[in-house]
Amino acid sequence: MPLDLAATLITLALAQPSAGTAPAPTPDAAPAETQSPGVQPAYGSPQPAAQPYAQPQTQAPISQSPGATQSGDMSATSPAPDAPPAEATDARGGARAGAAPVIGPMPTKEYVTEVNRYARGPNLGVEFGMWGTGMINGLKTDIGWGKRLGQFLGTRVSFRYFTPLRFEGAFDPLLFASVELFGRSPVLMGVARLYGGGGVFFGGRPSPQSPGDAFGVTGGGHMGFEFFLNRKFSFTLELGGQGPMHVRSYDAGVSVVGGVVFYFVRT
Repeated sequence: MPLDLAATLITLALAQPSAGTAPAPTPDAAPAETQSPGVQPAYGSPQPAAQPYAQPQTQAPISQSPGATQSGDMSATSPAPDAPPAEATDARGGARAGAAPVIGPMPTKEYVTEVNRYARGPNLGVEFGMWGTGMINGLKTDIGWGKRLGQFLGTRVSFRYFTPLRFEGAFDPLLFASVELFGRSPVLMGVARLYGGGGVFFGGRPSPQSPGDAFGVTGGGHMGFEFFLNRKFSFTLELGGQGPMHVRSYDAGVSVVGGVVFYFVRT
């Protein structure tokens, strides 16, 4: 018993800390705050570390899946393919320079019929061209033989003034008329037709400067092409020949005559 009591006292004495010694701080314990509140720390005293400022997130996070950058992200960020350029047109809706030319419409059946209804009626034309060794200027009219035959047959009456370009002595022109019969085709596609005819030429010299007859009669013929710009207006080109009417035969030879024709009556 006395031995057990003595051992207990010795154990308590060894476990009791000595006076004036502070207990050692544990390694994980934070340092005690020794500064009173409201008092600034002295220069050189340790300061708490500043926390970094969190930046706001301005873009969507990048997906980590492999397919995201191949499909969704590429479609959102890549530009759309260029659209094909529109055809350049002016303010009136027509194509500007550099664009394909605009071709006019083809003749319709109604248009062709309308052109032929005028083309088989009477007309009035002006003609000029080479005639033998000189040139002529004149007026002419073609008169069809009715509504049915007039498309194929008719009579031409013309008045011409002949001017010799090469002559002997004084200037000696010729004034004459002609009556001719002709045949012609319909106006094909409302654009062109072929015709031809011939007849009698008669006239004389208004102021004879050479001896001989002042009056003469001869004959001649022609073949021609007529090109219609519209139902009432056309151009003609004729190739032909004629005998002499002038006493010096200035007018005999080949003729190449062009002209314009106007149609006024719809048959």
